[in-house]
Amino acid sequence: MAVQFLGDWQRMFRWLDELPDRLDGLLEDIRDEALEHLAERAKARILGKAVRPPNAPSTVRRKGFNWPLVETGEYVNMIGVYGSGEDKWAGLPDGVHAPSGLSYSVLWRIHTFGVGRIPPRSHFTTSDALAIVRRRLRAAGLVV
Repeated sequence: MAVQFLGDWQRMFRWLDELPDRLDGLLEDIRDEALEHLAERAKARILGKAVRPPNAPSTVRRKGFNWPLVETGEYVNMIGVYGSGEDKWAGLPDGVHAPSGLSYSVLWRIHTFGVGRIPPRSHFTTSDALAIVRRRLRAAGLVV
């Protein structure tokens, strides 16, 4: 019994031959768009006061207001896209947060996971960034 393959095989082979050209630059563009969105979304969550839980009463008394992750504005203003090429990331730069004297990486871990009496206040979410990746791959004809 002979095996018969149905479908437009020439079209499939053309698509496979064109795949490297389709991917050239596309993945970098998708990554950059997703990273920008991730950083902007984190800023929006903080500035829109969507980060929970609220500050403790003692923190509100010290700061004079109840706005989690905001005291001087330096932390939220430093959220962005950093690095270049394959070493690009959304988040905070290398360096020290001047008001606290802590490195940005330590401060991010404290905010994200909590420590001692400080509760976790996650402000980076990946779900929207993943939606961008899926949408861009579909638009390029690379269904995920």
